[in-house]
Amino acid sequence: MHRWGKTGWIFAAAVALGGCAGTPPAQPPKIERLTGAALDAKIPPPVATLGTDDIVAMAKRGESAQDIIAKIDASHSHYRLHAARIAAMLNAGVPAGVVDHMIETERRRIFDDVAADIAQRDEACAARVEQEVRQCQLQLLQPGFATCWPPHTGFPYWRCF
Repeated sequence: MHRWGKTGWIFAAAVALGGCAGTPPAQPPKIERLTGAALDAKIPPPVATLGTDDIVAMAKRGESAQDIIAKIDASHSHYRLHAARIAAMLNAGVPAGVVDHMIETERRRIFDDVAADIAQRDEACAARVEQEVRQCQLQLLQPGFATCWPPHTGFPYWRCF
């Protein structure tokens, strides 16, 4: 253990610490928080080529729930119903199954949009991690760098902020 001598240990410590003396990590980007109004502005408004008044009229004419749902699906209409409008439709005789279908299709569309946004953010995060790992690995080739963290892409403790 003494064969390196004091100078050898100082040199080894300087080389090891040299890898830590690189540029400080960039500040993580700030997370954007959306308010309710900003979220409503971001979510596209529903498109209803078959209006709620038309649905009430079909129910009053005695059309079945399956026929009304088929017409809603064929028209590719989406509805953002509020509680008062739901109550008014149910009181006017619209079957509960139709109202449930109208609510569920809009909810499913919003969830699909959110899932697509999350997938897009995950892809951007993975690309950023890959780029940072490549930069870190390139630093290994420079003199004075002893280690690189994380050792590879997908390392369990690597996170996007």
